[in-house]
Amino acid sequence: VDSILSRLVGVLEAFVSDTAAAVGDIDLLGSEERARVVETWNDTARRIDAGDRLTAPFAARVAANPDATAIVYEDTAVTYAEFSERVT
Repeated sequence: VDSILSRLVGVLEAFVSDTAAAVGDIDLLGSEERARVVETWNDTARRIDAGDRLTAPFAARVAANPDATAIVYEDTAVTYAEFSERVT
């Protein structure tokens, strides 16, 4: 509740100080919280080998379970092998 109230007060103060500001342009995060979200929580740095590809995990799944269902949409089911054929 304190966090929500703090954000609301921040939005109201920002709006009062600049009535021409668009509400969507008002920053909801304080500097500490922004640092936590952007720097701490987003600290996902890891070494990536030059040969790694985004599709490697999918290719491994296709190889391991080609007949398993990969996608279901309405009344259509597509296996990993079928989906792989469609996207490659």
